[in-house]
Amino acid sequence: MNTTSQSVKTAQYRFGRFTRPIVLAVIGTMKPRWNDFDPPIDEEVCAHIERDFSRFPLRAKIMILLMFHVIQWGGPLARRAPVPFTWLSPDARADRLRGLRNSKRQLPHLIFKALKTMVLIVCYSRPSVEQYLGLVRSDWQMSRLRLREQLLAVDRKRAKLPPTPLPLGAADTVHPDDILQDEPVLLPYNGE
Repeated sequence: MNTTSQSVKTAQYRFGRFTRPIVLAVIGTMKPRWNDFDPPIDEEVCAHIERDFSRFPLRAKIMILLMFHVIQWGGPLARRAPVPFTWLSPDARADRLRGLRNSKRQLPHLIFKALKTMVLIVCYSRPSVEQYLGLVRSDWQMSRLRLREQLLAVDRKRAKLPPTPLPLGAADTVHPDDILQDEPVLLPYNGE
């Protein structure tokens, strides 16, 4: 098996002891709630964001961490008191986020939109929320699996096709001295 085609696994990132409470406070404030349903998904959403965060490039990681700390210490950006976000009551937290959302300046508004996107996409993909909304994930997944099996069955019935070539860079490299040879250097074609 070609080792270059295997995916590289990244280590699970975990927010630090200063950032994690901020993230949990933001999730607790922004997660969807209904009169008869308040999903206890804060830790689950935080773990999902950490898993996604571990795959981001370094620049994006720095920007996201800065964004969370701006939320923590940026009360004046939302025209609110300079009290840390995690010390505020739930109503005051929501008020600070509304201040960011309604800001006439671009940076606070963009921070709010980025947080909203990051948190709500994960929240609405939780099975408990999907079930409350009447969206049955297993039906959707099963129909996708059935379609995949049908496509694979059709593909197996097709005539024998030539092997798929390896992606560029997957084969052995050619030494510069071999390039100048009169005879062409044949690289392996799909492991053959």
